[in-house]
Amino acid sequence: MRRRLVGYALWAVVMGVFFMLPGMVVLAVVPLTVLALGFLLEPPKGISVERTLPDRNVGLGEEIEISLRVKATKGIGLIVLREIPHPGLVPQDEPRWLLFKGPRPLKTTVKYRLKAEAWGQLVIPKTEALSLNPLGIRSSWGVYGNESVLNISFPANVLTMHGKGLNQRGVPGSATALRGALSMDFREVRRYQPGDSVKSINWKATARMGQVMANEYERENRGTVLMIIDANPDTEPGRVGGTYSRAVELVSLLTGHLLENEYHVGLYLLGKGRFILPSSGSKHLRRIIHEMTSQGGGYSRWEGLDEAVKSIADQITHYSPRILLITSVNPFREVGLKRGVYTLKGMYRSRTPLLIVDITGDRGTGTGTLENLERKAIKKVLIGHGSRVVMWNTGTASAGDMASIVLGMIV
Repeated sequence: MRRRLVGYALWAVVMGVFFMLPGMVVLAVVPLTVLALGFLLEPPKGISVERTLPDRNVGLGEEIEISLRVKATKGIGLIVLREIPHPGLVPQDEPRWLLFKGPRPLKTTVKYRLKAEAWGQLVIPKTEALSLNPLGIRSSWGVYGNESVLNISFPANVLTMHGKGLNQRGVPGSATALRGALSMDFREVRRYQPGDSVKSINWKATARMGQVMANEYERENRGTVLMIIDANPDTEPGRVGGTYSRAVELVSLLTGHLLENEYHVGLYLLGKGRFILPSSGSKHLRRIIHEMTSQGGGYSRWEGLDEAVKSIADQITHYSPRILLITSVNPFREVGLKRGVYTLKGMYRSRTPLLIVDITGDRGTGTGTLENLERKAIKKVLIGHGSRVVMWNTGTASAGDMASIVLGMIV
């Protein structure tokens, strides 16, 4: 605009002087006057934006309405507003508006709708605003308001032992393996139950009570299991159906079952640096599930298994847990996996109690592709260092199926 006005003024002056037409010179005053006004008029200023969000947790797949209260106290011209929410919050309307600020202060409200397609703590940054004076000669840009965080709750159908799952499909391994081995510490005399050993029958109490009675002994400590979930950026934390989402579903099942059988369970989120000390009880199950689900969609840094082992080495030495790593074995993780497994082997000074669940998605199990050949080579090295690797093809096996297999290998 400015170049056009200057060009027109210069053209009028040149033509007026060349043809000796004073009127043409006078016409040059018009664009110059407009140009001067354009420099004098300030674009809208004193802008403030107040964002209103739902005052509750939002469910996955739910649509919500976002309201922006916009104010501008100075200047005159156009204001272009734009919102750029987290990729997991998909706009259902175009979050961009063109507002006109006249001589009077501007006060208006604009709204748009978002659909939550990821879970966790998702951020909506500050609002961007570009202001222009009426001729577009002067402009200013800035961000206004505050950064907002939406808590998108994890899908309600996450399986735990209190829902459908392992109790119905059965778990491989003996009942003794799940409940712990019997010690020699006497606990009580009770009625004989199917499955009790004949050696446990208390014949004197049976004769006295008139029914079969059995001795019950205290069970030994069931031990500790440490769950390590790969939450690095490429596992897509927050996206339903992603690697991280599958891992959360599997760990929810396993943790519920292990805690019901009085194991101690700990949790480490690889890439998030979040660690929960091993403990037991129903409250601990809720804490683990909350920790896993609240991290989805947020910031992740790249972290290898070797870095995680180093950061919690003292806790591993103290608890000596069986370790379950849920990840995707690929060349990007090769160095970290090898170093981590080698470090654990040195810490335990025996066969590494590490089981790796390799989530392959719905890809085939064939060995013809270069990717599968590389994965096979990495697994061979990991197994050579004492760890065990089991592949989970999520296209053919559910989380419940995989939980049954994993429990049979770690308890």
